[in-house]
Amino acid sequence: MKFEYEGSSFSIRFFHGTTKGTYPMPTTRYTLCRVFEGPAKTGQVRCTGQADCHPNDMYCYETGRKLALARALEGQPKPFRTAVWGCYINRKQTLAQAA
Repeated sequence: MKFEYEGSSFSIRFFHGTTKGTYPMPTTRYTLCRVFEGPAKTGQVRCTGQADCHPNDMYCYETGRKLALARALEGQPKPFRTAVWGCYINRKQTLAQAA
């Protein structure tokens, strides 16, 4: 997802993965969120956050994304957080308009 803030271009990327557990800790799933200044492949990482799913819980992509994004935005200025959440919330409308 891409958005503009104060004349600069930003990108948000989510990564999903699993950690290999060793007894007694089982394998867990996680969601990692990174907000880049510039393109996601070559830009600088502005902030990052991670959400880990407990082994006894059902893994949900949407919940993981929201938690990881909220953790990535901790400590960022309110106008920046507002711009990021606006981009995230409207992402499906933007995709539908592009199609």
